[in-house]
Amino acid sequence: MFKKIFPYILILFLGTVVYFKSFQVPFSLDDYPVIVLNPQVQTLQNLPALFSFDPTRFITHLTLAINYKLAGFNVLNYHRFNLFLHGLNAVLCFWLIGLTLNLPKIRRRNNLAFSDWIPLFCALIFLTHPIQTQAVTYIVQRSTLLAAFFYLSALILYLKMRLDFRWKYYVLSWTVVILGSMSKPIFITLPLMIAFYEWMGFDGLRAYFKKKYYIYVPYLLLIAVIPLFLLFYMLNHFGEAFDWSRMDYATRVSGEISRWQYFLTELRVIMTYLRLLFLPGGQSFDYDYPLSPGIFHGPTLLSFLGVLILAVIFIKFRKRWWWVSFSIGFIFITLILESSIFPLPDVIFEHRLYLGTIGFGFFICAGFAHFIRDKRVYVLCLSLLVLNYSVLTYARNLIWLDQIGLVHDSLKKAPQKGRLYLLLGWLYHKQGLFVLAEENYKKAISLKDHYAIRENLAELYITQRKYDEAIEQLKAALRLNPGRIDLEMRLGDLYFLKAQYPAAYVQFKKVISFKPEWAIASKRLADCYLQMGQIEQAEQFYTQAALRESHSPFFAMTLGNFYYSRDSFDKAKEIYADIMRSYPSYEEAYMMMGYAWMKLKDPKKAYEYFDRAFKMNANNPKVWRGMAYYYRQTGQKEKAAQYENQIK
Repeated sequence: MFKKIFPYILILFLGTVVYFKSFQVPFSLDDYPVIVLNPQVQTLQNLPALFSFDPTRFITHLTLAINYKLAGFNVLNYHRFNLFLHGLNAVLCFWLIGLTLNLPKIRRRNNLAFSDWIPLFCALIFLTHPIQTQAVTYIVQRSTLLAAFFYLSALILYLKMRLDFRWKYYVLSWTVVILGSMSKPIFITLPLMIAFYEWMGFDGLRAYFKKKYYIYVPYLLLIAVIPLFLLFYMLNHFGEAFDWSRMDYATRVSGEISRWQYFLTELRVIMTYLRLLFLPGGQSFDYDYPLSPGIFHGPTLLSFLGVLILAVIFIKFRKRWWWVSFSIGFIFITLILESSIFPLPDVIFEHRLYLGTIGFGFFICAGFAHFIRDKRVYVLCLSLLVLNYSVLTYARNLIWLDQIGLVHDSLKKAPQKGRLYLLLGWLYHKQGLFVLAEENYKKAISLKDHYAIRENLAELYITQRKYDEAIEQLKAALRLNPGRIDLEMRLGDLYFLKAQYPAAYVQFKKVISFKPEWAIASKRLADCYLQMGQIEQAEQFYTQAALRESHSPFFAMTLGNFYYSRDSFDKAKEIYADIMRSYPSYEEAYMMMGYAWMKLKDPKKAYEYFDRAFKMNANNPKVWRGMAYYYRQTGQKEKAAQYENQIK
């Protein structure tokens, strides 16, 4: 019994020890736009909106939303779930390699000693290799962990069906494939991996396909479904109409790199990935990796020859040293989506090796088994290797603990990477170190000017109330990226803050011309009209904002407050009453209704609404202020003072 559960106990123990420090790593970098500043993953009330936000990662975002529901922004729970997934994936790796060694073709060719140890050590290498830290410790890379979980589950179910078909495996395979297609686009390589397994491990594919063709259906559907999800996401994200002719658009995230140049660059990246697997030194959160200028560029040509040699070995060794071919094929298939002809803005990231580490682990374990004939030596060598990886991973997680230290660590390896100075500036800004933040933003601009840097520098100046400097930075950002309507809006807000209402008016009109449905722009324009004394126009746009965002009480409240400020108390009451009918627990509507009744000289009615607002949310200082106002106006000064003191 102990022998059966020992691998699982060891995976649980070792994973917890190696990644224990990751539990303290705060939200980092892209965690902020995806989790902390993203309202879509902070609610479970609108799942269709969460799906349309990015259907290719819907399951990932759903788990983040569940995390937020259970623990808010407590990073411990996010890290626990990431490590739980990584541990599960290590268990699946253990099962997969065990199944792989028992496939008919492989079993006939397998002359490896200690085959019973290979699955466990392969799983432990997968679990502890330091290259995995970015996928596990970086919360936002949960998409990689989930995609790997569904990928490995689907592959295991396929192999089980292929060896011993059962309907429960078939039903489960449909479930896993559907969920996996909504975790991350790398899942699309699964049909290719299945074809690879058929080629390496089975005989008589044609006869089996004729007999049980339906088991391939869920896997083949991925080839169509994931590109459609990508197209839906890309066009929805950029607000464009659905167009079948734009499938090319869905298969590239970066339009700045041609497919050919990206392919040439990835030849070098693949060599770097292999070096990181064998010698995991010099790891970096963000690499400064220059694009390949052409095929005859020295490093590119050498990398091309290296990949070509690996391809020849893959074909030539498939029978005699089958484990070499299997390892090469597994690594390359898991990399093919992100390291081929589908351009991404970043040509290299460590988390892209997550699944490929299984192929590397198998190569090491099988290679040792091929050349070492003493079982004790074999177990000792691989145990020392796993121990070494564990120490390196633990040390790497210590670097992740300090976000500024993490960026500085990357800057040591990439001192000319402008984005790292942008990240460093943002981190200093977040910590209130404004001088250091400004220095790093300006350094980033000097290396490569970009609208995002200008935008962040503008926010820094706004924090310091340097509005003129902020305006100049926003103008520079808009020159670099003229299509950013949100920056036009921000510029209008700054003009409004400086009481330059005509300039703000121009900005808000421009925003409305591009996005007439944007209620906040109508509200801001109404604010401008109000400040310029154009009351009728202000009323028109406050009303327009309320109509455009009828599902939100905020803009209706703004309209009601406008009428209140103009002494149109009856109109204000009508608006507040509508809000209370639609949003019975919105205490501010009750509070303002109380103020309106006080203005209409009906304190009894006013108290009724003030009291209801107070009972709804006694933690809101505004409702305490409302009660104090009521008692002050009705001559009950002592009670008024009690509420006023409580506010203080």
